[in-house]
Amino acid sequence: MQTITISGNVGNDAELRTVRDKPVLNFNVGVKNGFGKDAGSVWYRCALWGNAATAFADSIKKGTKVFVTGAL
Repeated sequence: MQTITISGNVGNDAELRTVRDKPVLNFNVGVKNGFGKDAGSVWYRCALWGNAATAFADSIKKGTKVFVTGAL
């Protein structure tokens, strides 16, 4: 299994929904990439499942700095 660690800012408010009777929290994280004229952003789509989804639903808002580790 491959894991990834992402540190960046949330691009928009997280969206809580239900899939097969389990809560899922979806959000995007933007990470700065490069310097000067070559600067840009890389965006990652993230999902939290189960109890973690409901626990963090109110905390993950646009602009919030997050540190995410999980399966790629």
